[in-house]
Amino acid sequence: MERDKTVFIKCPSTDSEYKKNLVLFNFLRMIPIPEGGFSAPYESDPQKFTFQFWIGYLSCLQNPSLEEYSFSRWLNYVKSIVNLISKSCDYSLTTSEKILYSYVIAVRVYPNAQKYIANTSIISESKLEKILNVPLESDEQKWAMYIVANTVLASLELEENFRVHYFIEFMSKMRDLGNGFPELEKKFDNYRIGRGLYEEDS
Repeated sequence: MERDKTVFIKCPSTDSEYKKNLVLFNFLRMIPIPEGGFSAPYESDPQKFTFQFWIGYLSCLQNPSLEEYSFSRWLNYVKSIVNLISKSCDYSLTTSEKILYSYVIAVRVYPNAQKYIANTSIISESKLEKILNVPLESDEQKWAMYIVANTVLASLELEENFRVHYFIEFMSKMRDLGNGFPELEKKFDNYRIGRGLYEEDS
């Protein structure tokens, strides 16, 4: 009698990739994210799902489709997400830090952001002064400042009235942070999709 060669295979969860990347997908499409989207992972592993992690992870991809919407609309959405992350991770932020972190995420994800913020209230005197007032103590502050400063400088060059004093201020920030930025860039790159978040699954 011929032996039955049928092999039964237990299928893995077919939606695992979908579930673990849903927060990032919703973010890139400006879909509202419930509070549990950040607080649940944080409560499960507060050493891993930190505020620092989330700002790196959410800004790891650029979405060309966002140019269909105004940058100000995108920025307002990002601000709401930064508030939600800080609350979910119990990470207090000053008003100036909220602006800095919202800006760094927004400009990394939105293509050619410098074109859309030049000559707008997004880089008004009051906003730039608040950004400049953020102390550069933590890695996330330094990382965000370097990226935002670079974008601000690119925007200043596009403005009708070149603001020399802010050119000097943000050039100085980048000069002071320049030597340490490559290491910070490597650190935050570990938070991108497929790395820091899911390294245990690979």
